[in-house]
Amino acid sequence: MISSPTLVLARREFRRLSGGSALFRLDPALPSFEIAREGGRWIFSGPSETELLYAVYDCAERFLGYDFFEPGTENFDPARVEKELPEGVLVPARRPLLRYRGFIQEFPFDEKETPRLFDFMAKNKLNYLLVWMKYYDELAGELKEYAACRGIVIESGHHDFAYLVPYEKYGRGHPEYFAVRPGRDGEKALPGVTHAGHQLCTTEPGLRKEIAKRLLAYAEKHPELRRIGLNPDDGFGWCQCSRCRRYYQPDDRRKCLVPAHAAHYFYAENAYDEFIAEAAKRVHVRRPDLVLNFFGYVNYSSPAKNFRLTPGIAVQLANYWRCVQHDLADRACPTNRGFLNDLLAWEKAKAGGELMIYEYYMGINFYMSLPLLFGKRMFDELAFYRAHKVDGVLTQFQTGHWSVYGGNYRFMAEVPGGRVSKRRGSVFSAVVFRGWSLRRSIFSPWCRMWSIPSTAVTFRRRPRFSAGSVPNSWKNCFLRRAGSRGNLPVSAPPRIWSAGCAISSASRRSTTARRSGGSRLRRCGGSAAGSPAGNTGAFSPPRCSII
Repeated sequence: MISSPTLVLARREFRRLSGGSALFRLDPALPSFEIAREGGRWIFSGPSETELLYAVYDCAERFLGYDFFEPGTENFDPARVEKELPEGVLVPARRPLLRYRGFIQEFPFDEKETPRLFDFMAKNKLNYLLVWMKYYDELAGELKEYAACRGIVIESGHHDFAYLVPYEKYGRGHPEYFAVRPGRDGEKALPGVTHAGHQLCTTEPGLRKEIAKRLLAYAEKHPELRRIGLNPDDGFGWCQCSRCRRYYQPDDRRKCLVPAHAAHYFYAENAYDEFIAEAAKRVHVRRPDLVLNFFGYVNYSSPAKNFRLTPGIAVQLANYWRCVQHDLADRACPTNRGFLNDLLAWEKAKAGGELMIYEYYMGINFYMSLPLLFGKRMFDELAFYRAHKVDGVLTQFQTGHWSVYGGNYRFMAEVPGGRVSKRRGSVFSAVVFRGWSLRRSIFSPWCRMWSIPSTAVTFRRRPRFSAGSVPNSWKNCFLRRAGSRGNLPVSAPPRIWSAGCAISSASRRSTTARRSGGSRLRRCGGSAAGSPAGNTGAFSPPRCSII
């Protein structure tokens, strides 16, 4: 009999959500979970305990009237409860679109919010979290178990050069470890400072040995980890010593993307990829079970000529330069063409390793754009990634922005798991623009991206919000970009700011009644109630138990 913590959680959650019980079956032959009914009884099958947990939450959303749109809430609508269900397989097993689906955490863990995040991830079949090493150090052991119980793989890494080799510790004794810049007095042994830390001299032999020691020491400190990262700090400041300069290959084609950085925009993939390959080789001598993750980003976005993604290493290619007006595969768009070339090069470099995409669904076009709601385009893009041997997609997020970008997060959660929402238009209208006045000329592009007609939403009144409370990204977009790009009139900002405020508070309003039958919100904060569907008591992830 299966008795893992994950299965205990699955059984408990089904009792809480349905008021009944179900039969759970492990079947390694299945590609994912399967939901069936036999003799009026629920049957959940899957290749792992985590897939059985996914089956419970999927069943709750499809048949029991629940919706898990954002962390900390459960929406229950009795009108959506399926009262007459046939016998047999209701949800057949299907291979997930992508193996890894998850988030990139840019902030410290929080005792209150982190359990809600992990709970949301499990309910939406998200199984991967990338965090900074400095934040993972502060994650309580209980929360690590809480995540593991929900099938969430945590990778500790991100921009970690300054963490692994801090200048304060190594600068005096080993100045050769750090990036240098030419000066009138020769090369200055000072760290190449970036806005996130400093860069290292990746061609320095002594540093390569030390970095492997540091990675192994970190893995020993956190034995539960199976994935760690080795990534430059964010920004430029790359080493310009005579040895490193031999690795750089100027490329005017790509410099045009960031003309402001042209003077020091070295393409560092040759030096960086060799650095990664040697670190992986040294680490795997002692820890062959560890996966070493690294970035493909900005000026090291493509693989070196002879570099291969071998077993035990994984690249996360950042879709940093992108144009949302064109498909990713549109070679007529110079921005997307550059990313596509990098993606194809990494696909060709795969030799047993893994390729993931580092996405920016929480903000695009230098974080100054509208929170475009991807919808159908996201389905198309992730299917495109799968066709090119991508193993997973991760996206940055901020919990404070959930009401603005939550639609993107939710669709990003649904798409990789192979689930297609049947309520795309209704979710859009309910969560985003229901009841607010907005010019159709502004709304139409969003409708096209969601593949719904612009007449699908009725605009009735203008929101009563002040422009001062909108996210800066909205103001930046319209003050600095809208007029020059010609996409929107310069006179649009006040109206759009108000719409932005409406979106920022929309999820709270959307959780109230939407149908004549009445929707109810189960908000985190109280005690869990083991009761049948229809109970509107509060739900809260337990604070003192991994399940």
